[in-house]
Amino acid sequence: MVNARRVSADGRNLRLYVGKSHAICVTSICSTDSYLTRVPPNGLPQKQLRGVVHSQEWERLVAFFCMVFFQAELRAQLYKDALAFTTKSGDRNFHGRAPPSMS
Repeated sequence: MVNARRVSADGRNLRLYVGKSHAICVTSICSTDSYLTRVPPNGLPQKQLRGVVHSQEWERLVAFFCMVFFQAELRAQLYKDALAFTTKSGDRNFHGRAPPSMS
């Protein structure tokens, strides 16, 4: 059984779990852009994959996330019908090295 747990003091950040383990969600997309090995256009130090979710898979994805997060509807920011899946941006550059100092 998948459930959402609050992981921040303010209760805004949720993570999905199966029992005591983190849940890993997988969906199929038709990839339109990949920034897994190169810096994305926004220049942020993050990995990114953009793609169009297949029509039937989109309905499953929406139903699943609405159910586990107790939402009546799902809002998504789409660009050219594609979703962007990104890692959290950090203080390090794309390849994990500290940025050069600005002297």
